Amino acid sequence: MKFLLQVMLLCFSTAVLAQTQISGTVADNNGQPVPGASVVLDSTTGTVTDFDGNFTLNTSQIPPFTITVSSVGLETKSITVSSAAQAISITLGSSSTQLDEIVVSASRFAQRLFESPVTVEKFSLQQIQSTPSADHFNGLANLKQVNILEAGLVFSQVSLRGFNDIYNEGLVTLVDGMNNQAPVFGFAVGNIIGLHDIDLQSIEILPGAASALYGADAYKGIIFMNSKNPFDHEGLDVSYRFGNTEQVAAGTNTFEEFAIRMGGKISEKLAVKATISHKWGKDWLAADYRHADNRTIIDGYSTSNPDYNAVNMEGEAEFSSPTIFGAIAGLAQMPQLMQLSALSPNYFQTVLSTGYNLVDLMGNDTFNTKGNFAIHYRPDSKTELSVQSLIGTGKAPLYTGGTVYGMDHVVVQQHKLNLKRGGLNAKFFYTHEDAGDTSVAQLDAVNVANAQPGGIRNGWGAIYIQTLLGGIAAANGIPAQSALPWMLNEIQNHIMGTAMTGGDPSGLSLSDRFGSTIPFHSFARQAANANLLTPGSAEFNAALAASRENPVEIGVGSRIQDVSKILNYEVDYDFADKFGIGNLIVGANYRSFEMNTGGTLYTDYNAPIEYSEAGAYAQLKSSLLDDKVSMTASVRYDKQNVMEDGNFTPRLGFLINISENQNFRITAQTGFRNPTNQDKFIGLLNGNYFILGNEKGSVGRFDRMALMANNLPGRFTGEYVMNNSYHQSDNSKANLNYAKAETVSTIELGYRFNSPGFTFDVSGYYNSYKDKIAGIFVNTPLLTNGFTTPEVALANSNFHRFQVDSNMDNDFTSYGLSFEATKSLTRALTANFIYEYNDIDYTADPVIDQNVSWNTPEHRIKAGMNYTIGSRMTVNANARYNSEYLYESSFFNTMVPENVVLDAKASIMLEELNSRLEIGGNNIGGENYIGIPGAGLIGSTYYVALKVSL
Repeated sequence: MKFLLQVMLLCFSTAVLAQTQISGTVADNNGQPVPGASVVLDSTTGTVTDFDGNFTLNTSQIPPFTITVSSVGLETKSITVSSAAQAISITLGSSSTQLDEIVVSASRFAQRLFESPVTVEKFSLQQIQSTPSADHFNGLANLKQVNILEAGLVFSQVSLRGFNDIYNEGLVTLVDGMNNQAPVFGFAVGNIIGLHDIDLQSIEILPGAASALYGADAYKGIIFMNSKNPFDHEGLDVSYRFGNTEQVAAGTNTFEEFAIRMGGKISEKLAVKATISHKWGKDWLAADYRHADNRTIIDGYSTSNPDYNAVNMEGEAEFSSPTIFGAIAGLAQMPQLMQLSALSPNYFQTVLSTGYNLVDLMGNDTFNTKGNFAIHYRPDSKTELSVQSLIGTGKAPLYTGGTVYGMDHVVVQQHKLNLKRGGLNAKFFYTHEDAGDTSVAQLDAVNVANAQPGGIRNGWGAIYIQTLLGGIAAANGIPAQSALPWMLNEIQNHIMGTAMTGGDPSGLSLSDRFGSTIPFHSFARQAANANLLTPGSAEFNAALAASRENPVEIGVGSRIQDVSKILNYEVDYDFADKFGIGNLIVGANYRSFEMNTGGTLYTDYNAPIEYSEAGAYAQLKSSLLDDKVSMTASVRYDKQNVMEDGNFTPRLGFLINISENQNFRITAQTGFRNPTNQDKFIGLLNGNYFILGNEKGSVGRFDRMALMANNLPGRFTGEYVMNNSYHQSDNSKANLNYAKAETVSTIELGYRFNSPGFTFDVSGYYNSYKDKIAGIFVNTPLLTNGFTTPEVALANSNFHRFQVDSNMDNDFTSYGLSFEATKSLTRALTANFIYEYNDIDYTADPVIDQNVSWNTPEHRIKAGMNYTIGSRMTVNANARYNSEYLYESSFFNTMVPENVVLDAKASIMLEELNSRLEIGGNNIGGENYIGIPGAGLIGSTYYVALKVSL
């Protein structure tokens, strides 16, 4: 930090140089103005054309000098400026598009996408403006190798080359160079804390491992979101969007979005900007009431079955056979009845209490508000100092961890100080998170259910069991006052009689004695449900409010407390070819974390959890064989002080130029992902099981009391769980170890062809994974309550369930192929076609309940077109096809059917008003489809937008 201040003071003391101002216009071959064209002098001096194609550029350089003018879809031209008074009029002809774009992410310096040694995708300013998606972030789904998981109206996640999950660890999102992960989750929450398209310059995406340049989190890939610099983008921009969403479950609902951006130069050295946006509406309604068994969604399961477990219902309590025996023993005051449970452990069918629909707990109101504020200072043509604040808040559901986090007024702030001078790029940024009113839906439901008279066990459960037994007795002619003793006698005779006559009572059931009991179960549920608090009633609302006012604890509260923060220091220096060996870049970073959830989510019971990580890298790019081959080599080392081992991640890539418009590329690299903060530190009781992180210190801190599956209390420590847990599938001993980094080794091949009017890009990859981190589900028995062996304790439900984050034992591979062809069919019509193939070579262990969560369709097809009608109107359309695939997560597992989505938009330029009118739709006329299993189905969106530039 001291070094940064010294450099900044030096820059401020630099002598003021004379200023030169040039002006001009940019038009296309039809004579139409080109708004948003880039006019660049050097790395720190540039501007863009306004709505009418005009530009003004100020520089300390004295003519003659050269400016470069470019715009997506048009050729790039370099113009020599001989004097400030020169009248500059530039005409840009048609050109190939994407492969001529300039990208920075692939190698940390500016280069044509065509010359990148790795696969990189760019969402340019023109694409941002033309995307038919109602949200530009969802428009990324139309890029090659990019998939969007839609969780709601304002919350979506990007995934690259597989492992599509809302819990999107290993994919880094950098917003103006700031890693915008939410500290408590350890991954970026979509674009909730990001940029609105009114202030968005471009997005670059690197699919696949990028750890060699960007460190520990860049395991799956990286997203660069770059906002508009106020030196280059001046003026007032206002955007308003109004639309409808249509969904089978929720019907038709409206949404609105408003954004305003003000930016410009106060002087030739100082520029400022401010951007604010707000979007609000009704979210996709989660209304899936199919049955789920051990997280697997099952079609056609009868809702009258006692163990019916609706996908979008929360707060159900499990009454196993031992639990029911225990309840009957309590009602009859006969503890000896538990002996019958030991003889016939599955005598009673498992019963799940009736929970609450997710919509009754969370509603479906949603919003997202974000702001971006910056001050930029350029004392000379080589230096730029900026101060930036990025703030986001919102309300949206997060479907993960076996439940739904109701993110409500969560606030993430990022503040950055950035210095760029020549090859130096130094920055410090600070991330602060406040969970706001975020709560856990499962705990809300349990707490409200426990607010009924008698609670779940002694209220709903007691009524259910008594009604069940009374109904069976009544069907056999037994009066109500004699029902319980008669039933106990019949059950005892059934079990003991079988045992005493040499039979095996372990497989007996109540239905063996009385026939089908389903009608009696249905009657019992109806009677017990009358004891529940009714959604919307004063009692229900009071219980829900009380749950959310109190921190996480079963029967008390559901609120997540979080005021975590991250401090980040980074410095990079581009030496260019100063040493005569090629382009050399070196850099380092240091991050310190403070996790502070007050014990509501993490094991920070007594004090915040503090740790740090540091990393350094170097990259060299050299030209070989008379510039026919370009070699890029890089290496990086990273270390966290709470992890035992550090990680080296090398990368070596070659770009082989066949001709001026064709090349091959081959890259080999490694990547890694440290366990996220949740993987390391979580200690959350989520209804009927704990989610336990696996960092050694956190395991040592974990010490909790909880009701076991048989409704008896038990105390569990982290060390005990690690050493005494059993697989749920067959009760075999589980081998749990402290989590370490997962790694991937990647080989990528590619070919590019670039010519005016036609481009083709094809690539293939092969990944080898080791030590992948995933939650493993286990049962942890206690040798208490008279149970002397783990086997007996497990058989009698004297255990608690745990999901422990752990490394997988089996290695596996994934591989894929993708290509994109883009063709200018006429001067007014451009089309593109994309095909993607992705697959995995992985065999699940039938014993270990642990998901690899590949979650990726084997085949994807995408197509798009852009058609210009006259000088004022353009039409854009995109279509996407996904084949059927298996989705696995800690939330739910199910097959996701194939689907086709069609998006389209018409844009009309209103030049007299400096405005653009947009009319569009997403999933036009399509069926509702699954974005994330367990979340609301994605319906159709139709909108009208007006964007004004002054």
